[in-house]
Amino acid sequence: MKRKLLKYRQKQGGFTLVELLVALAITGLIMAGLTTSVFQLFNITQRSSDHMTIIRHLDITSSWLSNDIQMANEQPAWDSGTHTLTINQTRGDTEYQSDPTNPVTDYIVTYTYNTATGTLTRTQLRLLDNSTQISLIAEYVSGIMYEDELASNERLPSAVDIKIIITLNTQTEERILHIKPRISST
Repeated sequence: MKRKLLKYRQKQGGFTLVELLVALAITGLIMAGLTTSVFQLFNITQRSSDHMTIIRHLDITSSWLSNDIQMANEQPAWDSGTHTLTINQTRGDTEYQSDPTNPVTDYIVTYTYNTATGTLTRTQLRLLDNSTQISLIAEYVSGIMYEDELASNERLPSAVDIKIIITLNTQTEERILHIKPRISST
């Protein structure tokens, strides 16, 4: 009986080299699959975050431009050389307006797109006291096109048409704004 136990113990001494190599190969395949899955998860999360950042910047830009253009008392002026949009506004500042029936411009709002930094800034000049307020409206801007630079199918009559393109890493989004100023002559 002792001999049988000794023979049995000698046969059960461990795994063979082939068995260890097969187990190692299977473990390697499983780890490679898990690593790829985790990498893709982080990649998808980053792309989703970039897309949400772009949408947020487009929403903020749309909101500011819509508000300012709707308050314009004349057609906004676009300078394609400096990428600047100038909007004259009459807000009815009672300290500045001498005749309410003949309103004059009391604010000048300027949007400037800096192609080198990809930023869009808004400068508001209050003419009563020459106070200036400068705000960064959007980052990652890769292009702004104004009415004449747009294709005919991207324009609406009697509206101010602006196309904004924002790019962050590999994500790009564009939005065309059709904003009707309160003035009827546009």
